[in-house]
Parts: sequence; C-alpha cells; structure tokens
Amino acid sequence: MSNPQLREQADQRFQQALEKTGARDPREFYRKRLRNLKAQNPEAFRRAVEYHTRGWCPA
Repeated sequence: MSNPQLREQADQRFQQALEKTGARDPREFYRKRLRNLKAQNPEAFRRAVEYHTRGWCPA
C-alpha cells in the first residue's frame, strides 16, 4: 500500500541531496529504460513495477 506522506518526504530528501551534491537527477534515464521495457515486454514491465512498489520501495 502506498503512503503519500512517505513518498513526498522521500522526494524532498532526494531533491535536497541532488541540490547539495550537484548530482544529476538519474530518474529520466530510468524512465526511458522503463518505457522501452514496457514497449518490448509488457509483462516484464508489470513485474518490475510491482517489485518496485511492493517490495523494494513500499512507501
């Protein structure tokens, strides 16, 4: 189950870390890869999204 408050807090912390370090935001790279996966293998995309939202990052 998703918790919007935790997700917002994580996004804020991530943004602060990017600003503090000057690092580039890597999310667009991964979004592009996921779009390609979705187009090439929708079932693998579904499993990857499910793993991310339920297992790896359950916020």
